[in-house]
Amino acid sequence: MGGNIGNWLYQFSLFKALMIDESTVIDIFNPTKKKVDHAFIEKVNSEYDVFVLPLANAFKISFIDEMKALTKLIKGLTIPCVVPGIGIQAKTGKDFSKEFPYPEESKEFIKAILDKSTIIGVRGEATGEFFKALGFREEEDFTVIGCPSMYTFGIHLPEVKPLNYSESSKLLFSSKVEHESKKISAILKSLASQHPNYYYAPQRLQDMLTCYYGNDYRILSSQSPKKRFFDADKSLIFTSPYRWINFARENIDFSVGTRLHGNIAAVLGGVPAFIMATDQRVSELASYHNIACVPVSSVTTDTKLTDIIEKHDFTLVQKGHAERFNRFVDFLEKNNLPTAYSENRNTEKVYFDSVTEALSFSDDVFSFSTVSPEEKLARLQMATSFYADRAISLQEKLDAEKLKGQNKASEIKELKKALADAESKKGLKGIFR
Repeated sequence: MGGNIGNWLYQFSLFKALMIDESTVIDIFNPTKKKVDHAFIEKVNSEYDVFVLPLANAFKISFIDEMKALTKLIKGLTIPCVVPGIGIQAKTGKDFSKEFPYPEESKEFIKAILDKSTIIGVRGEATGEFFKALGFREEEDFTVIGCPSMYTFGIHLPEVKPLNYSESSKLLFSSKVEHESKKISAILKSLASQHPNYYYAPQRLQDMLTCYYGNDYRILSSQSPKKRFFDADKSLIFTSPYRWINFARENIDFSVGTRLHGNIAAVLGGVPAFIMATDQRVSELASYHNIACVPVSSVTTDTKLTDIIEKHDFTLVQKGHAERFNRFVDFLEKNNLPTAYSENRNTEKVYFDSVTEALSFSDDVFSFSTVSPEEKLARLQMATSFYADRAISLQEKLDAEKLKGQNKASEIKELKKALADAESKKGLKGIFR
């Protein structure tokens, strides 16, 4: 999941598209956990036919080490490398020729990919402008294809439920509560206070840990938006894309929040969705796929859902979806990747569906506060081991960053903060505080 279950959705969609039959084998590679040396590169070249690299907002400072590792790997490949969706993380309205501080590393990365593929798929127009600023050509070097997650059901995007809104409507909130700005926290708190029937779906690992282990939120004041989300039976951890989408389909009337894939999961369940965009990486995809979206700067604590609902047509997400899906499949085929849709792009069921139908997925996980005393004790015992191991891992990573001697103050600051957090929680005394 890479620290965020939103990553599941676009991987899931690509698995469906690329798993033609039982002969298709899909393995996973994590550049942060695997040493990229000559032996590994030779292993990849000898055992695989293609390296598919689905990336989200990869052009960001925190991804630069992984980008360098991937560049090294791709340059050593003798097999094709296909990138179906990549984006830049940038603030709204920024100059894309200056926003990302590693232009040469970006060029080298993009050129390495193009040496091993026909064309690169980017997530939206903003990333396209970034590519142009680096000297790459639209429709020759790159093409806009959106996010593969939106093609989970192929050409058949579910019809949007009628929105018969009332204060008793069931809402699904999506946000990164642990790192939300004060303004966004206040907005979500306001919306939650107006609508008692809601769920919060944590996507980031830290929020999921808070939900599962019960630490953090129990020491908060009753006025905190974190308390409101994690207390009672409001928080729910999904254990698979299927359960996430189906929960939205069966239980939710309206989805709202700052998280792109949290709202895409709702769209895939036929639920009207509204995104408050915090940056270009979110707004470019929402715009491309016609998902209702406004900059978070235009929303206040006085905003009512009725105001939002009156101003947006949530069925527009259907408009142009078939054309976008066909463009996505065309992109894969240009890169010589056969797909489960190549013979019949109108198919409603592909081979991957028969595979997953035979599987049993774990139940979704409710918040710590809702489970039995026995379950609470078991989770707390697990937490002591988890945070002890996490503290050791973070200390090793922090030491490694310091040894590099590079100017990475922000990354080191975040590591120190995470380490202090883990250290404070690795004993039962700290967790019961």
